[in-house]
Amino acid sequence: MSISDPTFFGVEALNREVKVVTGRVSLGSSAAPTIAEGLGFSVTKESANGTYTLTLDKTYDGLLFAGVEFHRLATSDIIRGSVKAHTVTSSKTVTVEFYEDDSSSGVPALHTPSDNTEFTFCLLLRDGDVS
Repeated sequence: MSISDPTFFGVEALNREVKVVTGRVSLGSSAAPTIAEGLGFSVTKESANGTYTLTLDKTYDGLLFAGVEFHRLATSDIIRGSVKAHTVTSSKTVTVEFYEDDSSSGVPALHTPSDNTEFTFCLLLRDGDVS
C-alpha cells in the first residue's frame, strides 16, 4: 500500500465511495501532538490553545461526518470537541477545537491541554461519484 494509492478495507454503507479515517493523538509537553494510532493523516498544533489541524493524505469530495473526543486521562473534567473548519476538497484539512466550561462565567473557553491527554476522531468522507 502506498500513500498515493491507499487500500481501503470493506465497511458497508448505503452511500457508495464512503471512506473512514480514524485516529488517536497523544498530547505531550506543550500540548505537542503525536499520532498514537491511525493512518492517512498528520496533525499539527495551532497557535490558539486547544486547536489542532488534521491534514489528510489526499483530497476527498466531501465531509459527511466528523466526530472528535478529548480524553483527559486520570481526571473527570469534561472537555468538548468540535470541528472548527474543514476543506477536505482542496487543502485536505480538518481543524478541531476543544472547550471547557469556565466555572466563573459559565461560558465555554478554549481548553489548554497538558501532558497525559489525548484525543480521538472519526471522519466519514465522500470519495468519488456517490450517485
